Amino acid sequence: MKNKNDVEIYWQQEQANHFKAATGYFELEMFEHAEAELNKIDTCIAHQSIPVLALRLMISYSRSDWNGMKAIARNLFLLDPSNPRWPFADGYATGKIDSITNTAASSG
Repeated sequence: MKNKNDVEIYWQQEQANHFKAATGYFELEMFEHAEAELNKIDTCIAHQSIPVLALRLMISYSRSDWNGMKAIARNLFLLDPSNPRWPFADGYATGKIDSITNTAASSG
């Protein structure tokens, strides 16, 4: 019979394995697989984990998903306000969104 600590250690290792797999898939530019692995991480962890959210931010950037990037960057800023990368990412995504909006408005 496993004790509570063994189960907790197993669970934590399982969460870490999903993150490691997601990182590997990201490095291979297999973004759908990376997101699928991130989705396997417990939501309580995934929504509060800076490394998980940062990886989601990089996936959004790689896919040119500016709205997704902006939302993730703002969440990261709330969790880690002293890191200058998050407001920069938010501003970058906002600039891309504005650029697309302005281009569509001038050509339509």
